Amino acid sequence: MITCARTSRRRAGFTLFELVLVLAALVVVLGISVPVMTRFIAEQTLRDDVEDVRTELGGTRYKAIDAGLVYQFRFEPGGQKYVVLPFDRVEMSSETSADGQAMVNAVASGMVRVYSGELSSTSRFEAEPETQSLSETGVLPTEQLPDEWLVLLPDGSSLKQTAWSLPILFYPDGTAEDATFRIVDEDARYQTISLRGLTGSVSVLPVEREAE
Repeated sequence: MITCARTSRRRAGFTLFELVLVLAALVVVLGISVPVMTRFIAEQTLRDDVEDVRTELGGTRYKAIDAGLVYQFRFEPGGQKYVVLPFDRVEMSSETSADGQAMVNAVASGMVRVYSGELSSTSRFEAEPETQSLSETGVLPTEQLPDEWLVLLPDGSSLKQTAWSLPILFYPDGTAEDATFRIVDEDARYQTISLRGLTGSVSVLPVEREAE
């Protein structure tokens, strides 16, 4: 006697409804995670720019102490560029000349160090109006650097038309001028950088967002 047994086969694959549910869940997850990741990357870029500038400010203080010269830090209001240069001339006995060749020689020999840098394309410098001296028209005063300073920088010729902030000075005794300014990104997020003149220390506030 032969007995026939029925075997049940399990259904393979997914129904269209199940696929739609999975896709809908993925869309929701992406909709939540993509803005979060985009914001994180943008904020990290801003933080990196701020950290670079904070490091250069601290380095400018040590340059002034090491060289025994007054140094200057300048930034480009509304732009990305910044420079670190001696504010004093270097006196090198008979080698000193009116065209600043002594300073050029000092930079070339490594006796005096200079630096020029640039923020990322999504960030810009912005003056803090409450702590900056504005002109009669309410605009932050700017100025171009003379050739005797620009010649010290490898890219000095490309910076001739740049409008710079007034100098933030660092002195050989470790002190500096009080200064406060911001670095702002394209989404109106910013961090405020403050320099305390008495100690030359640099502080950075957390990321904030400009009010619309």
